[in-house]
Amino acid sequence: MNILERKQIQKYLEDKRLPLDIYMEIEDHIISQIEELEKEGIGFQEAFLQIKTKWKKELSFQNFSFSDLRAVPKIVAKIRSAYMRELIPRIFIISFSVLLMFILGAYQLDKRNFDIFYTIVFTGFICIPTVIHIVNYKILIMRTNHRGKPLNAFDVIVDSCYGLSILPLATMMNTSKNAEMFYNVFHVSETSLLSKILTLSMPFYFSSVCLFAAFVFMKYKREVAKMKLA
Repeated sequence: MNILERKQIQKYLEDKRLPLDIYMEIEDHIISQIEELEKEGIGFQEAFLQIKTKWKKELSFQNFSFSDLRAVPKIVAKIRSAYMRELIPRIFIISFSVLLMFILGAYQLDKRNFDIFYTIVFTGFICIPTVIHIVNYKILIMRTNHRGKPLNAFDVIVDSCYGLSILPLATMMNTSKNAEMFYNVFHVSETSLLSKILTLSMPFYFSSVCLFAAFVFMKYKREVAKMKLA
């Protein structure tokens, strides 16, 4: 296979707006598949057409995505969806466990000790994404160096997680007040039902957001590590 033929393959894949890792993997597959057909006496153009037909479904665009303004190839959407199906139940279980822990603490501890307990646990969860990003600063530098093309299917979601993490961080100044409100749900009868629901849902929501940001970044990091980029 000559340089011009390789460039045709690269141009075809570039038009599909693939993340770098998937681009590299599919490029290798397509080259290998075309070379196999050429060994059977089929010319490059005909072989390339056959392989494009074979990849048509996987590389066609999905019109809607929560994390992308533009349509993404179905192969990218499939990778993300598979991970989300695995991740969401895990986050739900952890966040629900945290909520139960706070409820138990509100019953078992006095107001002062519960405030300390709530502040430590809640602040710890909120800081998880920030700490992970600081520890893995080399990954952030690598993202900057390859800013023209996403490194993998989770690149855009990592960007979204930066925005998701801002609101939990903004609540840190009011952690003591939030702890008091949570404690009062179980000790002040005048608290309205709506207020109780909102107060109880807040630690569940914020811990879920922070865990989502942390898990997605760690998945992103593992996928980048597989690429062995310089």
